[in-house]
Amino acid sequence: MNNILTKVWVKRHNNLVRAHQKNTMSLTAQKLLLFAFTVKDQDLDKVLEFRVADFLGRNPGGKDIKNIDQACDELSSSKIREGSGINDADYESDEFNRKYITLFDTIELNKTRVAFKFNRTFKKFLGPANNYTQYLFSNLKDMRSPHAVRLYDYLIGGVGKYSERRVELQELKAVLGVADKKSYNVFNTFKNTVLEQAVKSINQTSDIHLAYQPLRMSGRKYTHIYFTFSKKQEIAKVEASNDMGLSPENAAKIASMKEMNLPEAIIQATVKELLSQQKSAPIDITEVEVVTEQEKTSSNIAGAGQQDLFSQNTAQPTGDDFEEKLHRLQIRLKEIGLTQAVIKVAVVKYKKNPSLKIWGEINKVKMAMRDNAQFPNKHTLKKWIEEAA
Repeated sequence: MNNILTKVWVKRHNNLVRAHQKNTMSLTAQKLLLFAFTVKDQDLDKVLEFRVADFLGRNPGGKDIKNIDQACDELSSSKIREGSGINDADYESDEFNRKYITLFDTIELNKTRVAFKFNRTFKKFLGPANNYTQYLFSNLKDMRSPHAVRLYDYLIGGVGKYSERRVELQELKAVLGVADKKSYNVFNTFKNTVLEQAVKSINQTSDIHLAYQPLRMSGRKYTHIYFTFSKKQEIAKVEASNDMGLSPENAAKIASMKEMNLPEAIIQATVKELLSQQKSAPIDITEVEVVTEQEKTSSNIAGAGQQDLFSQNTAQPTGDDFEEKLHRLQIRLKEIGLTQAVIKVAVVKYKKNPSLKIWGEINKVKMAMRDNAQFPNKHTLKKWIEEAA
């Protein structure tokens, strides 16, 4: 009966895919909701139904019916929300707006079938002819994390069209239904409890490979998550044919360029650049600044648990050691690709202020280069150097 699920397609309007959840739905409720969007004839005036056995991919037992009953009860009061109100600043805006939409008018369940009627507000979202996301239900049926199911649904529309996506952290939390959980204001808690588990489940059970990198676009706190993704069969194909020494992710990019029939000169130039980035990927930052226990405590409180690899060093380097650090600084900035004029400015400022946190900024850029992330990059580092005191 599992073969049935390989032919069942989830089809959802992108407004629903991007919609925010007030709370995280349970795993069964998430899957049940998505399976409701596999019903082809989505007529508001009809009671729609599907077989419990089709949803499970097997004949149900008593425990299955109990779990589905609890999920139906949850869905009967669940809602999505549209509009603004992700950040506190949104509430101060004159353009603030929000809409809450309950999902279903009615849901009925017996031992063999689930019957339901969508809320009439859903009319514009049902049976979309365009602006929709579609994927096989079987791709998520084995997931064991409700956040994995929601994250897959949110990102899968871009797989095959592009290989990366940057999402604002608060937006991601709202999509996953955890924006109002204060404990997740600590990034490491959100990362370990939600993000890591979701990505791990997706990679183990779905048809895609997913990776991520947290980004600090401004200040010390993480503000965005940078996702990279690709189909697993595409990765296998690239790994089998890759004899250029590229990483699987970079090889996938070259394979996509070849499929687009781009000129060979452009492809070879890109290969050369990617190989250069891979060689510079190992992070070799000697200048690790000292953090006292007192500074660690205050940093954790002020930074809400963010990872701060470098803190201000009050020691003033002098003599040959300082000259060696200046030399290393020039080498690192040149490796990143900054011009000699910018490097000269950086050296002058570092001489004037040896506790300048430039090594931490260099480390961020080199980590981004290692992971093929777009930000931070040499341009953001150049701006940081120019604005540094």
